[in-house]
Amino acid sequence: MRKILFLIMFWSTIVVSAQDITISRMEALQSTKAQVDARKDKNGKKCAIVLVDVVGIDKLQFKEAFGDVNYLLNEYTVYLKEGTKQLTIINGKNKVLANFDDFDIAIESGTTYKLILETSNKLRSACFYLKPKDADLVFNNKKVTKNENGIYVINDKMGKYDYSVTAKGYETVNGQVELTEGELVVTKDIELEEKKYPISIICSHPKANLFIDDIPLGTVESQNNIMLTEGKHVIRVTNKECKDYESNYTVKASGNTPIKVTLTEYKKKIVYHKNERTKTTGNFRSHIDVNVSGNYFLDEKSTIWKANLEYHQYLGIFAFKEGIGAGVLDPSDKQHKELDKYAEVTNCTHKTIFAMDLPLQAGLALPLSRYNTSSVLLLAGLYGAYYNIGHSADKMEDNKAVNSDSFDFGLRANVQFYINRFSLSFEWNNSLSKYKLGTNIGVSLGYRFY
Repeated sequence: MRKILFLIMFWSTIVVSAQDITISRMEALQSTKAQVDARKDKNGKKCAIVLVDVVGIDKLQFKEAFGDVNYLLNEYTVYLKEGTKQLTIINGKNKVLANFDDFDIAIESGTTYKLILETSNKLRSACFYLKPKDADLVFNNKKVTKNENGIYVINDKMGKYDYSVTAKGYETVNGQVELTEGELVVTKDIELEEKKYPISIICSHPKANLFIDDIPLGTVESQNNIMLTEGKHVIRVTNKECKDYESNYTVKASGNTPIKVTLTEYKKKIVYHKNERTKTTGNFRSHIDVNVSGNYFLDEKSTIWKANLEYHQYLGIFAFKEGIGAGVLDPSDKQHKELDKYAEVTNCTHKTIFAMDLPLQAGLALPLSRYNTSSVLLLAGLYGAYYNIGHSADKMEDNKAVNSDSFDFGLRANVQFYINRFSLSFEWNNSLSKYKLGTNIGVSLGYRFY
C-alpha cells in the first residue's frame, strides 16, 4: 500500500514538473518596483524587472537573469540588463524563448514589465489572506493549509469553487470564487467578525447613562438588546444625582444573566460646574482668584514680583478676566533711565519702585475633566501698569527725597491651568508704552474662591 502511495505521489510530481508552458502575453507596467527594489549592472545602470507569472511551477530558471531570481506566490522576479532582447525560460529539460520584439517591447533601465506564462493544464490560483491568523479555510470541500508566509494558496483548474472560513469565537464566512481564463491569480482578503451574544441591564434609574468599555451607548432604558463579544467587559452606569456604578462582566456564549444595577444617590446636594453652564441665567458664572507671580524681563534681565487679585467671568466656554496686581520692580539700568527720563529726574539711584497693574483679557475656558474640576484658560488682552519710584535724597540736588510716577501699558497672554481649586499660570507681556520696558515672561501660583 505504501509503495502504491509513493508511486502516485512520484508520478504526480513528474506530471507537474513536466507541464508544458507557452508565452501568453507581455506588457510594460506603470510601476516603480524597478526603481525602489533597484539592482545595478556592472556599468552601474539600474536593471529592468520582469515579473514572470505562472501557476503551479516553482522551479523555473532564466538564462539571461542578472543575479538571483526571487519567487513568491506564482510570480518570479527576474532582473535584466537594459537592451536584453529575449528571455530563455528553462523548465526541466524544456526551454521556452520569450522574444521581446514579438511584443514591441524594448527593455529599458529602471522599468518594470509583466510576462504571463500559460501551462498546458491551464491552472489558476486563489490566494486567501485571513484574519484572525488561526482561521481555517475549506476550499472545494478540502481543508487548506497555509504556507510559510501565512497565506492560503490553492492552484486549480478554471471553474467556480465554494469556500468556507471559520475560527473559534468568530462568525463563519461562506463564499464562492471563480477562476477564469483572463486572471491567473484571484486574491481574497477576509476578516472574520467576532461572535456577539445578548445581555440585558436592569437599572434603578432607567434614565442613567450607559457606557460599555468606555463607549457611550445612551440611556439604559434605550438598550433593549445589547450584543457583546465573548469575554470580559467593563460596564459603567452614571447619573448626575448618584454615585457612578462600574463593574466587570464576563459574557458567555450562553446563559448570560441580567445585570442588575442599583445606583446610590448622594446624601447631600452637590453643585456640578457642568450643570451651571445649563442654567437659564445666560450660562453665566464667576469666581475670584488670588495668586502670587514672578516675571522676568528677557532683554533687561530684571524681575518684578506681585500679589494678584483676579475676577473671572464665564459665558459658556468664553472667559473674561479683570484684576489688580501689586508688587515691586527690580529694574535694570536701562529701565532706570527710561523711567527717570520722563519723570525729569537724572543722576539718582532708586530706593524703591512700587508696581501695580490692571489686566483686561478674554479667551476660552476648556474643560479637562468631568464637571470642569480641571480646566485650562487661554487668555489674551491688554494691561495697564503704574510705577511709583522713590529717589534717594543724597542723590538729589536739594538733598530731598522725592517720588515720581510712571505709567505703562501693553499686550498680555496667559495659559492658566486649574486642578480643583489650585491654579498654575504662564504669562507673556510686551510693553507698548514710551518707556520701552521690553518683553517679560512669568509664572504664578494661585487659589480659586467660588
